[in-house]
Amino acid sequence: MADNLLEFAVLLNRMKTGLKILAVILVVIGLFLGIKAMKSRQPQPNEPTAEIQTQVTENPAPSTQHPLTSTTKPASGTPTQSDATPSTTPAVTDTNIIADWEQKIDDALASGKDEAETAKTILGMFPKMPPEGQISAAQHIVNLLADEDFGSFAGNLTNSAVSTEVHDIIFADLLNRPNKIKLPMLLEVARNSRPEQATEAKDFLEVFVGEDFGTDWNLWQTKVQEWLKENPDEPTPESNGAPVSK
Repeated sequence: MADNLLEFAVLLNRMKTGLKILAVILVVIGLFLGIKAMKSRQPQPNEPTAEIQTQVTENPAPSTQHPLTSTTKPASGTPTQSDATPSTTPAVTDTNIIADWEQKIDDALASGKDEAETAKTILGMFPKMPPEGQISAAQHIVNLLADEDFGSFAGNLTNSAVSTEVHDIIFADLLNRPNKIKLPMLLEVARNSRPEQATEAKDFLEVFVGEDFGTDWNLWQTKVQEWLKENPDEPTPESNGAPVSK
């Protein structure tokens, strides 16, 4: 019995010793793992610490790109510099417009040139005049142009860029020209002019040829030529071919 107790005591003592050794081993292992973990968290020579990285994120370095050369597009609805700032570029003006057109017309009329040359001078200025100047110029031009030169100005009857007032002046003068000038021009106006003048021109043509051919312009052309051949103009007493009355 005593021997058994002694053996049990020795065994127990060995177990305590083993446990102590095991505890020491576990402590050593824990220290080793702890040291290894600490080393893995230490920053490398070329890597910033977590604190430095946070500061870099919160305080980014200013861009070296000049704001005026940035290619970043503004968000939709955000006004750009050009939209927010009024433009200082002056309005474009037509420097070809003749501002002193009244004086220019007076100078042409007082130049002492013959009617053909005076008409040519005013006619050359006509496209560069403002609308009110063109109205005044048109009145002088139709009074100065001879029949053989009238077509150079009558073409404005189909020009939508000139005012209705100018059209009316030319159209009224056209009705005083010889038929060989009047009828072909009326046909051109009926085909290509503004609706109200086209209708008026077509009505005059119908009076001459005695029939309405609708929009069959080739037939109109044929009938006008036939009528002019059958009804030639009588010669006028003016040697220059100018109309008798205006």
